[in-house]
Amino acid sequence: MSALVPSPGRRACPAGHCPHPAIYLVKPSPFCVLDEIDAALDDRNVERFARYLRRFTDTQFIVITHQKATMAAADTLYGVTMPESGVSRIVSVRLADVAADEEESSAGVTSGGRRREVNAG
Repeated sequence: MSALVPSPGRRACPAGHCPHPAIYLVKPSPFCVLDEIDAALDDRNVERFARYLRRFTDTQFIVITHQKATMAAADTLYGVTMPESGVSRIVSVRLADVAADEEESSAGVTSGGRRREVNAG
């Protein structure tokens, strides 16, 4: 059984996503890809959704999103940047490392950035 329930088109379909919790309570999957599942949610519900995902400790969620609150709840962010025309690079940021850098910089210690480029090809 697929862990994803596609919604028609790109419009919000909250009812189409209702089986997720029931499926994961019965038989959790090691990972799940969620594409813009939080797009129709307001800020408060985006935060609730992010907290809800944390409850599934046996599953790694790959969430494709533009919501800042969902990104802030992530352990690691991955993105694509284009430093020059026609050249794409994948970058990753571990948010725990960013928090550690902020603590070090507030204490007067500098360690440099921890952004990492991932070789995609």
